[in-house]
Amino acid sequence: MILKVMLVVGSVAVFGIGCVSATGNIAPSLPLNAGEFFLEQTRETHNVDDFKLLHKDIWGYETELKHNHHKKLTVNTCADLVASIDLGYEASQSADYGAVIIDYKICKSWQELSLFKPSHQSYLSVVNLDQNFAKRVPPQLALIISKDDERRLVVATNWDEMSHIVKVEAIDETSAIFVDNSGGSQRLNIRAKGDYNGDGIEDMLLSTSNTVEGGSYHSVDYFILTRLSSEASFTLLKQW
Repeated sequence: MILKVMLVVGSVAVFGIGCVSATGNIAPSLPLNAGEFFLEQTRETHNVDDFKLLHKDIWGYETELKHNHHKKLTVNTCADLVASIDLGYEASQSADYGAVIIDYKICKSWQELSLFKPSHQSYLSVVNLDQNFAKRVPPQLALIISKDDERRLVVATNWDEMSHIVKVEAIDETSAIFVDNSGGSQRLNIRAKGDYNGDGIEDMLLSTSNTVEGGSYHSVDYFILTRLSSEASFTLLKQW
């Protein structure tokens, strides 16, 4: 059975608004509920330990995977799915490939969220999801679907250089839809904040849900970004 995933990780905690930077013992801001698309019941996620448990929770179904050099196997936890995909397994049926990849990316986000710790300095207290934001984040956030996109990615310095953003539709303080001049539409969500890499500075987990006007293309991507000063652009720490 393959999950038809809605593109959410859960309800995101409200982030502080006001100051550009903050100091002190800053607790991670995490999704409040997760697992509703894998589990029979939603797990409340109050801290990183809950995400560790969620990663190991048994689903209400199994997914079959194949490998070019190994026997087929079935998985029924996020931990097994992530480990298997990282070893080169893929959906057993080609029609399920996209759904399994989305499942993998959601599961991977829970695995990474379990690593978030309190931070001591934050330059993410205010994150305005507007057209200027696209000029301050890495080009990897752009919709990259062609060989030409991949070539331009090598020299681009920000998202807007990759695909010029012509419109931003704010949904709330943590999400917005970015539309570029080639018909690409990307819904961006701030999923969580916390110290991911152990440097004491707050980082954030983002997701983008990507479509193209008039087409059937659909993908999901996750990114962990940081910011090292209130005037600095955002730096990419990890993506999947």
